[in-house]
Amino acid sequence: MTEDRTKQASIGLWPGIGLHFALAVVKGFFGITAQSKALLADAVYSAAHVVGSLSELRGAKSGRFVMSRDGSAGRERIEPMATILLAALLMVGSIEIAVTTVRSMLQGVVQPPRTAALIVIVISILAKEIWYRYQLRLAHQEANPYAAVIAARKHRDLLMPLVACIGITGSMTAGYFGLSYFYLLDAVAALVITFAVLWRGYLLLLEAALRSKPRSLHMEDAQDLLATVQRIKGVISIDDLQAKEQGHYVTVDVKISVNPRISIYEGHEIAKTIKQVLMKRFTHIADVMVQVFPYDPGYPYKNADVEQDDMPTLLH
Repeated sequence: MTEDRTKQASIGLWPGIGLHFALAVVKGFFGITAQSKALLADAVYSAAHVVGSLSELRGAKSGRFVMSRDGSAGRERIEPMATILLAALLMVGSIEIAVTTVRSMLQGVVQPPRTAALIVIVISILAKEIWYRYQLRLAHQEANPYAAVIAARKHRDLLMPLVACIGITGSMTAGYFGLSYFYLLDAVAALVITFAVLWRGYLLLLEAALRSKPRSLHMEDAQDLLATVQRIKGVISIDDLQAKEQGHYVTVDVKISVNPRISIYEGHEIAKTIKQVLMKRFTHIADVMVQVFPYDPGYPYKNADVEQDDMPTLLH
């Protein structure tokens, strides 16, 4: 993942995160004041959407981190742990809402939600639809419009807000006609949404757990990396190469030996070339860390004075 793609992905996600965070706060506030369990549960669902988008954003920025020399993921492990903590908090919150909802159903719901709950959920649905239409228009301007349209549809996610809207509307309509038994529709919608939050939280936990465990590449993939590095002019030998999978991306840590007579600047240029070549050829590589060491001053450089332009490699 290049820096430009990382920046573009971040810019595309932040407005959606801000929108869903604002919706979560507003729906949470009015869910309490308007006495609507469905609106409160939908607020938690919007918060789950925020956590999922933040996790996606961390994945987009992951190319800025590097592997340590012992192959551990270092700071990379912190990001999945934050997602796990937030997902767990959301699941606990949804369970609390479900418990209080069931308790109120057993005790008997005595009144429907207030009008403010319906107004807020309708505004929420309209805001999400307007945002989706805007994203859809931008998607057709992308180089890969099909993938962009799929991403826009993924973040549309109107099912649970519609469930909340149906529950609130049904409960309020029942109140208008004096059908107190149907006051339960708001509570039933809340239960449906809380189960959706639990499922989404489980998926976030699973994804974060998988991301926190770096996996070694298959042998054939590692061999392709080795062959590519060996063909770069200036590389004499590859002392070590560690390529680790972190979710959908790969980080590479490579140690090379170069002519001990070249300057530090020249060694840096070789390392820079390795990074550029690997990230250009292998699009799934997020970052490359190159460590340069002088080659053993024995054969073939014991008494040789080799210019940089004629530096041999394993394949030159």
